Amino acid sequence: MRKHILKLLQILCTLIVLVLCIHALLLSNSFAEAPAALIAMPNNNGIFSQYDDIVFQGGAYYTDDVDRKAKELIWTSNIDGVIGTGEQFTKTLSGGNHIITLKAVDIDSTFTTDKVSIVVE
Repeated sequence: MRKHILKLLQILCTLIVLVLCIHALLLSNSFAEAPAALIAMPNNNGIFSQYDDIVFQGGAYYTDDVDRKAKELIWTSNIDGVIGTGEQFTKTLSGGNHIITLKAVDIDSTFTTDKVSIVVE
């Protein structure tokens, strides 16, 4: 009798662990889609002066939920480093051929990027 009870407890524990693993897997995949980053401005291959206030505008969207927002929008330049955050700002940049990257980060740290190239003369 005791052997049967131990065997039943072992099966029950195995089932509990299996249920918890499935639950964790479902939770981790429920927000696994990263937001799609999209740069609206500046235009790719745009040309600017070092004195121009360049308008940076972009955002992130989810294909499964249009009302959901990214946790963070980070703008960087390969020359000037981090140049801003958020959906819109203006900034003057150093001269050179810049690759501007918008990184959209979700609450679970998944992310996507969008890039444009601009020239600052």
